[in-house]
Order: sequence, then C-alpha cells, then structure tokens
Amino acid sequence: MGLTKALPEACWRGRAISPPKPFVPKSVLSLKASPSNGSSCSTAGIYNDARFLDLTEQAFTQMLHVNVVGTFIPAQEAARRMGAGGRIVTISSRGALGGTRFAHYVASKSAVIGLTRAMAMELRDQEIAVNSVAPGFTDTPMTRSAPPDMFAQWEALEPRGKAASPDEIAHAVSFLASPQTHFITGQTLFVDGGKSLGGLSI
Repeated sequence: MGLTKALPEACWRGRAISPPKPFVPKSVLSLKASPSNGSSCSTAGIYNDARFLDLTEQAFTQMLHVNVVGTFIPAQEAARRMGAGGRIVTISSRGALGGTRFAHYVASKSAVIGLTRAMAMELRDQEIAVNSVAPGFTDTPMTRSAPPDMFAQWEALEPRGKAASPDEIAHAVSFLASPQTHFITGQTLFVDGGKSLGGLSI
C-alpha cells in the first residue's frame, strides 16, 4: 500500500493536475472543498539517486518542482478554503537531515520543512495549524522499485531492521490533522524509529 492510500479520511480528496511540462508529478492535488475547518495533506514526492557531481540542472529542478511546488500548491489552496481550526500537514523526510547521493532530494525536503514553518507563521492568526511529518525509510511502491537486494540493505540500516509501514506514517498524519492538536504548529514530527537521533549510518 502506498502512503496516499493509507492517509486518513481527514485529508481532503482531490483530482490530479499536471504542472508545466516537462514535469508531471501524479501526486499533486487540486482541492475542490467548500470552506471548512477540515484538514489537508500535501503528499507530492519523487526520489532518484545521483551523486552530487553527476546531478544535472534538469534533475535538480524537477526534484524541487515536484517536491516543493507540489507541496505549496495544494497547501495554499487548502488555506484559502479553511476557517479557524483548519489543519495542513506536509510530508517532508528524514532525508532533510542530509545524506549522500541525493543532494537534490535533501534540498527539496529541507525546503518543505522551511515552507511548513513559514506557512505556520503566516496562518497562526487565522488559527490554522501547519505541521510536517518526516518519514524515515518506508515500505512504499517508490522504495520497492529499487532492486530487492538494495531494499534489504536499506532495511538493515534501520534501528528496528525493517522499513516503516505506510500505516505508521498515516497515523502520525492523522494525529496532526486532529482537532486535539490546536496548540501544535510549525513542527516537524520524525517518524523513523529513532534513526534521526543519530548513532547509526544514514
């Protein structure tokens, strides 16, 4: 199961849209909700592997366009429709802390965290909370697209020796989208089995 399918009903549903070519992220959502104090979750994201010295401008730009602009668009549309008590949750990544062979991904997810904080500051007077969930290595179709031996190696590096399930990430999103979290905003919740604490190779 992918993360989008596991997300709670509290996250608004929408229709897929395509940003300007050549970038066509399938997970960018355009919201069509009526004014509401509900919740929105921005889940746009792609990943690919490349050494820093081998990165092209096109690959770097595509990563930023999908992961950052693809987060900004539905979040902005949600905020325009929300009343007091609304919740916006973005999906960043433990990868924002850094790593090798994916500088463009690190940059994009760091930008999502910065965007989350900026949105939280601007929207707090409207009583709209904005937070981010930063998953660690998660068992999704995207990570399963890697060769099985590589997936196994990545899993072995996790503190519990296995990838997180999409449901575990969805539970964190559901928590931040709930009405009980009105005093939490601008925060990033790492859901990675403790790996972000350090002491292990990233």
